Amino acid sequence: MNVVSLSARATAVVLSALLWASCATDFPGDPPDLDNLEYPVGMALHPSGDTLYVVNANFDLKYRPQDGGTLSVIDLESLTVLPEQTRTMGSFATTVRLNHDASRGYVTVRGDSSVTWFDLSEDGRRLSCPLAPNSVDLGKCKFAVPSEPTGLAYSRGHRTQALLDANGRPLLDNDGRPRLIEQDFDLLAIAHLRDGLVSVATVGDTTGTEKPAFSIASATLVDGPSDIALQSGERFFVTGRVASSLVAFRPAIGADAQVLGIYLDAILQVPTPFSSHQGRSLLFSQDKDRLYLTNQSPNSLLVFDTSEGDNDAVSGTVNHIIDMLDMPQGPNRMAWVSTGEKDLLYITSFSDDAVAIVDPAIPAIVGRVEVGEGPFDILVDQTKRQQAYVSNFAEHSVSVLDLSDPLHPVETHVIGGLQ
Repeated sequence: MNVVSLSARATAVVLSALLWASCATDFPGDPPDLDNLEYPVGMALHPSGDTLYVVNANFDLKYRPQDGGTLSVIDLESLTVLPEQTRTMGSFATTVRLNHDASRGYVTVRGDSSVTWFDLSEDGRRLSCPLAPNSVDLGKCKFAVPSEPTGLAYSRGHRTQALLDANGRPLLDNDGRPRLIEQDFDLLAIAHLRDGLVSVATVGDTTGTEKPAFSIASATLVDGPSDIALQSGERFFVTGRVASSLVAFRPAIGADAQVLGIYLDAILQVPTPFSSHQGRSLLFSQDKDRLYLTNQSPNSLLVFDTSEGDNDAVSGTVNHIIDMLDMPQGPNRMAWVSTGEKDLLYITSFSDDAVAIVDPAIPAIVGRVEVGEGPFDILVDQTKRQQAYVSNFAEHSVSVLDLSDPLHPVETHVIGGLQ
């Protein structure tokens, strides 16, 4: 199954579903099955290594569109889905990210053009919408964003704001120093498949049942934005599915933590024999000096030098391609795996039903492990369990890989898998 056809079909179904939903006042249709994985896509791992969160897309609209998607909670000790902790949300969700201390998470949901958010318990086993804490649905906890949000990157922001009096003059404390407000916030960068849009949003810290402060700004940067990666601080890179370049950008954020706009930082041309490349995923090296791009037009892995240099007077970085490697069909998401001596790239190959193992120092494919049908996302835990997790979109499952020998991983378990 080709990923491009999946995207086109999903877009058409989303539009028809939204037109239908706009005329409805309730939720007709069947609620989703909380016991199983169905069309799993993005994943997130709790820092404890004990809990995995898996986004299920409701891709075929088997369930009602408004809340037919789910965020499954998997106990990694027993390797089972916890249906009592699984939550529902809109259809065609894609990416899930946890914040800096895993107290909150965010999901891009294409079906209702939102970023859905949730709070997490300290142990990570319970997630909820604090605005409707007793509901299985996360629908009350979402921010409206431009259409078709898909890629999502996270950073943590901070601003200092001076308090002013009615005349706009700084308020002073007893020592004559300006009175300041320190504001910490979650910073989200969002890729939207439609209209070439990229958004940046700030989300304030809250406690209890208060809805967090939210601000957002968008800009047209690249055709068909699909994925975003954070380099450092507030500098991001975005790729697109019908783009001719990668774009680096930064947000302009005021002292009040409100997003004022987005400005372009650098443009990296992507060589391709076609009119555009089909970027799927971005991943930085550990030192941030290399940026890796999976491309499906043609199937390849592209490597860019993003180290400091004087090639670009604006960004102060080198920003050019240095390597290209042919890949199996449908290269998608990536993760780093350490052998203890060097770092390897594990890359899901959607149409090959496998994970390719790449030594980026050569660069070359040095191994392969078969997983389920249509592998999409991959996460790695080399802190607690020495395992990798692969979401198999077309098989409705998650493969568990043993990383005792990172050059020769073995699939030891499969979670889910509908017949």
